[in-house]
Amino acid sequence: MNRKGKIVVILCAILFALCSLWLSGLLPRQIAAVVAKNHLAAHDGMGYSLQAIEFSPYHDGYFAYFLRGEEQRTIGISSQYLPLWVSYDSEMEP
Repeated sequence: MNRKGKIVVILCAILFALCSLWLSGLLPRQIAAVVAKNHLAAHDGMGYSLQAIEFSPYHDGYFAYFLRGEEQRTIGISSQYLPLWVSYDSEMEP
């Protein structure tokens, strides 16, 4: 196999691995955790520790649960496969 063929095989393997991780939900869950942590940092959320992150099929998004002492804060991140925007923050309720 020539060099070009090896590169194509390696790229296909990497693409397959990324697609598998993405569709299994592992990568979107990690992205949601990063988005939630960045949202807290931008909105005076220092001192919170991430307790859990779970997918809600009813809301088609992720919920990240943070704890600081006795105070709990919930962040909702929209979209199952591309969780990039915060749709809910328990501290910013009307």
